[in-house]
Amino acid sequence: DVLIGQTWNLLGWQPVFIPAVVQWPGLIGELYGRSPQVRLSKTFKTDLLNVDVAAAALRPVQRDSSIPNGEAGVRLSLNKWVGVHTSYLTATQAVPLSIAITGDVRAFRIPEFTAAQVATSATNEATGGAFAVDAFIPIIPGTPANRGNTLALTAEFARGVGVADQYTAFASGITNPALPADPVTGVSPAFQARVDGNLAAYDASGTLHLIETQTFFAALEYYLPVLEGKIGLMAGYYQTDMLNTDAFATSAAARRRRASLYEAGALFDPVPAVRFGVDWGLIRDAYADGTTAWNWSLLGSAFFFF
Repeated sequence: DVLIGQTWNLLGWQPVFIPAVVQWPGLIGELYGRSPQVRLSKTFKTDLLNVDVAAAALRPVQRDSSIPNGEAGVRLSLNKWVGVHTSYLTATQAVPLSIAITGDVRAFRIPEFTAAQVATSATNEATGGAFAVDAFIPIIPGTPANRGNTLALTAEFARGVGVADQYTAFASGITNPALPADPVTGVSPAFQARVDGNLAAYDASGTLHLIETQTFFAALEYYLPVLEGKIGLMAGYYQTDMLNTDAFATSAAARRRRASLYEAGALFDPVPAVRFGVDWGLIRDAYADGTTAWNWSLLGSAFFFF
């Protein structure tokens, strides 16, 4: 199969492993995004097991790198072990027990950290990327037509460098240090990194680093054995760690070490065309100076399908 156009990123084998949640995706610690790409894929089918393999060239994370991002992966599905899974709050379907392993590689070409960068084409190059392991496990199997008393787990683990674009609204707090001040004016010139934030930055000595992250989540969804399974409960824990935050010169009060999300909610289908959802979320931010900040929210949603 050949696909050309904008679709889900292959890292994390999206959107198969998007968890059931009322909070707006993508969440803290959840791979989530779409990109223009060219993808080749093939499914090898048997009665017991399907094997999907795919590889893609995607729009480069940094235009100046001139090299597309590369992603590839494999997904195994046990066809006889099927559970009920809702992606986000809208798509409820039968999904077999699935495990996917995916990877990403990308190139960076960043101007040298110098005030003379406008007059020179000198750059520092770096290679980033990530790997991810995803799983959907029907603990109590079922089908959408008979979803009462079904339970499933969706989980993901990812680790990478320079992959902030794979997450929604990723914010590390890390920035480039100020350039040395002009001896005449006493003003530090602005450094033009020519790359989106939260991907790469220089330290105080002028050494380039890619921002290293580790993320994971585990989310459960259970459909009650009453009202034909029209009531579903979900809960999950999501976490993002910035692993090399101490390598950068940004103030400790601004540099994030960890962001965590605790989430629990429910959905209800009074009729097949209508769905209501409610969700509580608690976010904990930990910073390099030891500060911890908390935020909580209560969110409700309603959908009419036609």
